[in-house]
Amino acid sequence: MDRLGLDTVAIIGLGPSQANFRQETITQDRTESLADEIWCINAAAFGLRCDRVIWMDDLEVESRRNPYCAVDLNRIGKPVVTAKAHLHLCRTAIEYPIREAVELSLDLFNKPYLNNSVAYSIAYAMLGGVKQLKLYGCDFTYPDQGFAESGRACVESWILAFNWKHGGNVALAPMTSLFDTVEPWGLYGYETQPNIVTNAGEVIDFTGHRMMQLRKRVEMLTGAGIARNALEIEKTLAEIERIRNGAVQKLPS
Repeated sequence: MDRLGLDTVAIIGLGPSQANFRQETITQDRTESLADEIWCINAAAFGLRCDRVIWMDDLEVESRRNPYCAVDLNRIGKPVVTAKAHLHLCRTAIEYPIREAVELSLDLFNKPYLNNSVAYSIAYAMLGGVKQLKLYGCDFTYPDQGFAESGRACVESWILAFNWKHGGNVALAPMTSLFDTVEPWGLYGYETQPNIVTNAGEVIDFTGHRMMQLRKRVEMLTGAGIARNALEIEKTLAEIERIRNGAVQKLPS
């Protein structure tokens, strides 16, 4: 696969943290470009501007189930990276470099470890020489739901490989559930979160991180407008109040 000549790519999935993409782009306060290219996964391309579509499901199968799929992809007119380039269905289809991706996966994980479209997208970016990724809507578990999609561990493994072995950088959306949420929930076992002072004099404010997460949780639950979330909202507000009223312990280094 040839180099794509791109420094930064934003990959947009269908998960809840896609909201962070909209917050960052639909604003008059933005002072710099988000990315050199925006890649949308599957149907995200039908509602968002993108430069490339990653659609690893077979387009013939998809077209039998949804005849408007190919129509919409042709209307968008952007390159569609897919498992098999059915050009009679999509004139901009590009066949995914599966041999090279499998070889890369074998080198990284000693097995072909590509079980979802986000993982395929990260591997494609690595093969194309992309230096930075920004992931939005690439979520696999969701707050207050027992349902979880498979593939999260695979994506997290590819993120680590991109960061460490590839020498790139992956920026994750603040709302994502990857890595058990990006912003830490605090220290396990401590009812009152301490502020830790390191030997270098840096203060690590776990209380502040926890308060931020709890406020975001309230925003998400109230935004859902679902009555069954009322108890969770009440519990979250009570925890915020406990933190606010509790004495914060500052530990020496």
